[in-house]
Amino acid sequence: RSSGVGRLMLPPAVLFAPVPLCAWRVGGAALCLLAPHLVLVRNPSPIRMQFPKVTLLAFLGVILNMGLFMVGLQKTEPTEAVLVITTIPVFTYAIAVLMKREEVGPKRILGILLAIAGVVVLVGFHANPEHAIGDLLIMGNALSYAAFLVLAKPMIQKYDPLSLTTWVFLLGALVFIPLGLYT
Repeated sequence: RSSGVGRLMLPPAVLFAPVPLCAWRVGGAALCLLAPHLVLVRNPSPIRMQFPKVTLLAFLGVILNMGLFMVGLQKTEPTEAVLVITTIPVFTYAIAVLMKREEVGPKRILGILLAIAGVVVLVGFHANPEHAIGDLLIMGNALSYAAFLVLAKPMIQKYDPLSLTTWVFLLGALVFIPLGLYT
C-alpha cells in the first residue's frame, strides 16, 4: 500500500508492518525534533515538571493515535478510513464539552448531528463488514487524537510548543522503537 519515497527508503518488510513503520515514523520525527529542540529551547525544565501530563499526551497523540491508525489501515480500505477520520472534530468538540472547556450551543449541536449523520450515511453506503475491525481501530485513532488535541491545548499555551512536541515524540519513540524491533 505504500508508495512514493517510502518505497525507496524503507526495507520491504517495513512497508507493510504497521508497528515497525510507526517505529520509523516516530523515531525519525523524534530525531528531527530533537536537533532544533537542543538549539532553540532555552529552558526545557518546566516541561519536565509536567512529566505525567506529557506522558499522557504521548500515549494519546503518538502511541494510540499512530498505532491504531496504522493497524486499522491494514484492516480497512483507505476510503473508509478517510470517512471515519472526519469524526475527529466531532470527538474533539464532544470531549471539550465534557471537560467543560467549550460551551454547548444549538448551532454546534446541529452541526455535530449533521456531521455524524453524514459519516453514518457515507460509511453505511461504502462500508464492508469485513472491514469493521479496521474501521473501529480508525475510530479509536480519531478519538485518541481528539483527546490529545483537547488536553494539549493548555499545555501548548503554557509551554514551548517545540519542547512539548519533542518530548511527546521522544516518549512515543521509546515505545515504538523496541516494539518495532521486536515485531
